[in-house]
Amino acid sequence: MLGQEKKNQQGFTLLEMLVVSAIFVMTITSMVGIFVNTNRAQKRLANSEKLQADTRYVVEVMAREIRNNRVNYTFYDNDELLNQETNALAVIALADSDGNDIQFRLQNSKIQIRRSASSSEWFDITPDDIAVMQMKIYISPSTDPYLLDGPDQQPMVYLGMTTQSLTPDLDQYKLIRYQTAISSRYYAR
Repeated sequence: MLGQEKKNQQGFTLLEMLVVSAIFVMTITSMVGIFVNTNRAQKRLANSEKLQADTRYVVEVMAREIRNNRVNYTFYDNDELLNQETNALAVIALADSDGNDIQFRLQNSKIQIRRSASSSEWFDITPDDIAVMQMKIYISPSTDPYLLDGPDQQPMVYLGMTTQSLTPDLDQYKLIRYQTAISSRYYAR
């Protein structure tokens, strides 16, 4: 009996080992594929969230200045300030309560601010990893409401911009289109 038990205890056959190995390889391959796809999706999401946050930051910097200051209508006497294609303004010109100028413009895919018209220094407010592809500025009313004979309307700045992430997102660049209307809180007659 003892000899017969040893005879019935056999190892795995070569065919069984090949089938088990093939199943193991297919399982590992599918798990690696799931991991890679999840990693890509997470990278896309993080890049998109960063672009949205950076765009909101730029808009909020501009909105804070627009809300707390008045639109400088005397700055817009020059027709060169208009974008001839869209009839949008090229610069947002504001004046604070002390009469100091504050201006925003789009230059070299960056939004810049200048705190004094007499200064030639513009400072980027756009983070380095995004580019502003387009910025459209409209001001309503188009005539100065601060004058006695001007329209009785609170100044509004309509701002639209398209931003692009400069961080490649798996060989794609993410774009965001953002638009808002900002009312100046300054009003005097």
